[in-house]
Amino acid sequence: MNKISIPKPIIALLVTLLMVLGALQPAVANADSTVAASSILLEVRNDDPEPPDDTEDPSDSYYCRQSEDQHPFGARLVERYAIDYATLQTWFCDGYGWGQIALALQTGQLVGQDPGTLLEARREGRGWGLIWQELNLIGRSEDGGPPNDLDGDGKPDHAGPKKDHNPPGRPDSPGKSESHP
Repeated sequence: MNKISIPKPIIALLVTLLMVLGALQPAVANADSTVAASSILLEVRNDDPEPPDDTEDPSDSYYCRQSEDQHPFGARLVERYAIDYATLQTWFCDGYGWGQIALALQTGQLVGQDPGTLLEARREGRGWGLIWQELNLIGRSEDGGPPNDLDGDGKPDHAGPKKDHNPPGRPDSPGKSESHP
């Protein structure tokens, strides 16, 4: 039998809790802070519902079994991107989430590429970050320099404030006023 050392306040709390819950049958608290009981009954209850199965077939969902009612998010995408709902429904029922579809539509609109091609890239395992890098939407291209380097000198062309820019309320020469030379 293994012995575990548990601090006395914790034991007292556990005994009280077990007595309240009715799990500790008649018990006697000894003067040395030990507890003598004829039996301890512990029940493990699983009241938590089963987590949703992420491997469920999306084609079995309500919005895939019928075409009269449009999914609310799909309907918003139709309005925003002027695409027919049947195409969106096909992608959704093929297993793409609405977020993935929205990213494909937005990216396709930015670069003039078919969103279906972008979704296929996702299905092949490429993440959005990699797709966007390949489309030069993020990161630097291999031959590119710093941003705003139109003259190719390796430095941004417009770093800092404009030379002729003087914000209102600031003197031309801070720290020096005309009244105090």
